[in-house]
Amino acid sequence: MQIMVCLASVYGAWTIRDRKWYFEVDKTRGGRMFYLQDDCKHEELVEMVVNDYMLQVNGELLELSYPLPAAMMEKLPTDSPPMYVTNDRQVGSLVELCKEHVVRLCVSTRVGMGRNYNEPIHECVQEKSLKRWIKRTGRRIR
Repeated sequence: MQIMVCLASVYGAWTIRDRKWYFEVDKTRGGRMFYLQDDCKHEELVEMVVNDYMLQVNGELLELSYPLPAAMMEKLPTDSPPMYVTNDRQVGSLVELCKEHVVRLCVSTRVGMGRNYNEPIHECVQEKSLKRWIKRTGRRIR
């Protein structure tokens, strides 16, 4: 039996102040609500986000992330970064977390589809998933 979880999302950008991460919401984009099945794939989540936010991300990198719930953050250093959703396994982890906690998906875009070796490795994984989605759907992201 498929279990579905509810996931609210917002668009914006992460910032760090006083050794703590904050997601600055872009109020002009509004929020979105996604229902994810427990077998949801990364490519499906990317497609939902791109479609529902009507993103035109030509040359930009789509980033999906979330802050850990407060109960988990109590046991971690205050400067612990957000969690990035970059592959199917990470989507599965997000779905499992949503079964027990209220989690907000944070959607961002950044310039640069090429691999920048000064950036975390998740960039490269995200890029491959986005390219698969473009190839499968025939849509050109701009």
